[in-house]
Parts: sequence; structure tokens; C-alpha cells
Amino acid sequence: MRPLTRRWPAAAALMVCVGLLVSAASPATDDEPLTLDDFPALTDGVLTNPLFAVRDYSQSPAFFTVRPYDPAPATKQVEQVEQEQDQTSVTLASDILFTVDGSDLSEPAVAAIGALVAQVPAGATVTVDGHTDSVLDDAYNQALSERRAQSVAAAVAAARPDVVLDVHGYGESRLKVPEGGDDLAEDRAQNRRVEVTYTGSAPEATPTPTPTAGAAAAGPYGGAGLVVPVPESLEAEQTVDAPGRPGEKLRIGVESLEVRGGSMRLRIVLERLDGPSDPVTLYELMDQAVLSPGVADRTRLVEYRTLSNTGQRWSTDPVALDLVPGVPVRFEATLPAPLYPTEALAVSVDSRWPTFEDVPVTFS
Repeated sequence: MRPLTRRWPAAAALMVCVGLLVSAASPATDDEPLTLDDFPALTDGVLTNPLFAVRDYSQSPAFFTVRPYDPAPATKQVEQVEQEQDQTSVTLASDILFTVDGSDLSEPAVAAIGALVAQVPAGATVTVDGHTDSVLDDAYNQALSERRAQSVAAAVAAARPDVVLDVHGYGESRLKVPEGGDDLAEDRAQNRRVEVTYTGSAPEATPTPTPTAGAAAAGPYGGAGLVVPVPESLEAEQTVDAPGRPGEKLRIGVESLEVRGGSMRLRIVLERLDGPSDPVTLYELMDQAVLSPGVADRTRLVEYRTLSNTGQRWSTDPVALDLVPGVPVRFEATLPAPLYPTEALAVSVDSRWPTFEDVPVTFS
């Protein structure tokens, strides 16, 4: 029979190592707190001991290594340009161009669309196709897609009266991606779009500016959602339906939108207004969907989404966040810092609810 051996995990070995060092340290009195100088120097014996040796994790699997902060995947310009042979297709993100359920374009949006079609050959046919997600019914989505396509077509016509327009609305009949993956909110955002297609060269790419707020952030700000007193004042608030609990209402409000270094912290207050007194998770209230707020710059036409790292969002965990009627809770999300100087941004807590427009931005 093989003798039994005990293998110590790395954490236990570290505690033993620290214990040995502390035991060898000079005792400190209450008046003289322990400092680094009180610890003995590391000897070759300690450094070469297999239990305590310094370990190199440079060749370890990814989950053992430090992951760099990269805001690029969470920052989205209004247009995505693709060219195949001589055909150019420009996909415009509806969440940046329009408010929720809206179809009116701002003056900056009209100007941006005009710049995108500046290189269209004279007399060319420009196809404008509007698309939605599948959240509401077919008839509503069809009408919304048509209105949005017409708004974009009007902006194209204003900049290029010499082109021929072919305008369509397809509602939810031509989804770009299926809406049922691990990231439902992102799937729906991709499907809410207006596509502009023409024959000719693609527009010149606009250089991406550097963030205005400084160095990159070290990590997320918030952890668990905590029960908080009702703020004396919110930047904005509204009452909405709870998607996963028919008949129940939620009070949602934007508490603050604060830029710190290379990231932006969004604080949202949520409160169940009715329903049974038993706790219900935010995940269930959202119809088993992860809350992933977004922020849009309506002037510069840039969208900022909740940062994530290997699939884990930098936000409060909606599965562990319980809500009971009458008790507000705070939800925090971390997003990239704005690329451009700005005083106010639009906040979308969920695509099924109205957007909070002109939320003030503070810098610290």
C-alpha cells in the first residue's frame, strides 16, 4: 500500500510562509507598530523551498494572469462600414441615432449621415433599409422601421439631392443575429439598425480620438447592490413595467454619471412598487436577462456600453440583487470614459424602457 501523503494548496503554503516570517520577526509593542523592517530578510533556503518558492505565472493559463483593461470593445461609433467589391454598406446603430421608440434625428445625426454619403457617385441609387429587434409586436416594429428608414433617407436626400433613394422598412423580419444567446441585450442592439447601401467607394475612416479623462481604470467600482436610502433627488426617474413580472411596476432613476480616470460610473436606483413581499432577484424581474445599461452621446454619435472582461460585466450582479416592494436598491455599472468632452449624455437602463436624456456628467 502506498503511504498517504498530504498536498498543501498554494493558499495554505502562503499562510504557513507568512506565519514563519511573523514568528521570526522582532516583537513590536503597542507603541511601536510592526513595520517591514521588523521582518527578517528572505534567505536562499526560503526562496528555493518548493513550498515557499517564488512562482512564475507567465506561462500559466489565462485565468491565472492579469488581464489588461481595454475600453475599445465597449465603445461603439454610430456607423460600421463594410465594402465588398464595389458595393458599400453602412450600418447605423439605431440606439445612438434615435431615442427608444423614436424616429426623429438630431441635427448632429443629420450632419453625420450627410458626411457618410459624401462620396456616393452622382446619380447612384442609395438603398435605405430599417430594421428592429423582436421585442414588440410585428405591426409596431414594421411601422417603426419604416419611420426610421424615412428619417435617414431624408438626411441622405438633404446632403445628396442628386442620388436616387430606395427606402424600405423590414421590422423584425430580417434579424442580423438570433435573439436568444448568452447576451440577449447585445443581440437586440445589433438588430436595431438602419442600413445604407450604395455602389461606390467607402467613406474615409474617422480617426478615433483618445479618451479625454486620462489613464485607464484599474477595475470595477461596484460590487454587490446594496440597500440604500432613497436619494433626496435623482437626475431623472420614471415608472416602468417589470418585464418578468406582468402587472408589477418598477421605479428607476439615474442617481449619478461620474467620470473617474479612464472609466465612467453609472449609478441607478431601482425599487419595486408593488407585488408580493417575498424578495425577487433583478434577474427575474428583467425576465431572466442581465441588466446591461448603455450611455449614448447624441452629439458625437458614440455609444458606451458596460465594460466586461472574459464575459464578466463590471457591474452589480443582478442574480444576487434582491428587491422587495418599497425598498430602493442601487445598481452600478462601469463604462468607458467619454471620448469627447461633454456635459450631458443619454442613459438607457434597458432597451424596453424610455431613455433618460441629458443626464449631467461629473468629473472627479
